Amino acid sequence: MILHFLSHWRYDSDLSGVHGRMTSGRFHRKGTDCIYGYENKVLAVMENHGYKTAEDVPETLKIVEISVPEKSILELLPKDIPGWRDKPHNEQVRDYVDGLLKKREWFLIKLPSTEMPGEFLHIINTRHPLMAEVEILGKAESSYPD
Repeated sequence: MILHFLSHWRYDSDLSGVHGRMTSGRFHRKGTDCIYGYENKVLAVMENHGYKTAEDVPETLKIVEISVPEKSILELLPKDIPGWRDKPHNEQVRDYVDGLLKKREWFLIKLPSTEMPGEFLHIINTRHPLMAEVEILGKAESSYPD
């Protein structure tokens, strides 16, 4: 499966989960090793910080394309995660997903997009053994140069 994630250029080759470790996200707390992978580049931009156009995305961010094994996937539906679209982010949702990541039972946790109905993101558990099969396929600019 091909997924995309936004990364600061300093970490665009880092698949350790530093992205999740450095900051909290909708589905995890700061300090949890993970990567939010998206099924396409547009969704990666929309889901991250609410960027709506390429001009809104800082030039320091890259879009990283990776290949991940399509194995060990837990799909969570909205009925499974009450409060998943809350703003500010729901702490019980973060606790629940953090617990799943810490167990290392699932490599990918598939969740509905908060920005686009019918689309999905995949939280990659970077501490799962299948992480050894992940490959970086490419990196692209996330915005147009001036």
